[in-house]
Amino acid sequence: PEDSAIFQYDQMAYCLNDTNPIPLVTYLPSTVDSGFIPVGPGNTLISVDPVTGEIDLVNSLAGSYRIVYHLGVTCAAYDTVDVTLYNVPSPNFSFPNNQDTVCSNAMPFSPTGITGTPVEWNNWTGNVAINPLSGEITPTMSDIGGPFPITMVAEAASTGCRDSVTKPLFIIGINA
Repeated sequence: PEDSAIFQYDQMAYCLNDTNPIPLVTYLPSTVDSGFIPVGPGNTLISVDPVTGEIDLVNSLAGSYRIVYHLGVTCAAYDTVDVTLYNVPSPNFSFPNNQDTVCSNAMPFSPTGITGTPVEWNNWTGNVAINPLSGEITPTMSDIGGPFPITMVAEAASTGCRDSVTKPLFIIGINA
C-alpha cells in the first residue's frame, strides 16, 4: 500500500498565549520514521515537537510558518500546513498618582497610564463598583477593605489576541 500523510491543527492562527496546539494526524504508514519539521523562512523561530507536532507557543515568535509532516526518510508522503502566530498585547495601567489605596469617600476616578486597548474592566470579587467599559471606579459605592483585584483585559484589534493585567486596590474607611 502507498503511504499517505494528512495532518491539521484546529486553527490556522494562534495567539502566543493560547494553549499549545497539537495536530490531528491521519496516516497510513509503511514506516515508523516520520516527523514534523518547520520549513521556509524563519523556520527556526517556531518551536515544533518533531514527534507530536505540538507547537510550543511560549518558545516561538510571532510570524507565518509552514510545517511539514513527512513519512519515511525519503519523504515518500508528506503534508504541509501554514500556521500564523500572533503577539499578544502587553496591557498595563496604574491608579491615579500611583496610589493603590483610596478613601471610601473619594470621588470616582479612572485608571491612568493605560497601555494596550482595554476592552473590559472588572473586579471579579464584586466588592468594587467599576464601569466595565471605562474602568471608572466609584469608591462611595464600593466595599471597604482589600486588596480587591482590578483587572483590565486588552485586545489587539487586528488579531483578536487578548491578555490581562490585575492590580490590587485598597479602600479605607472615612474614619481610618
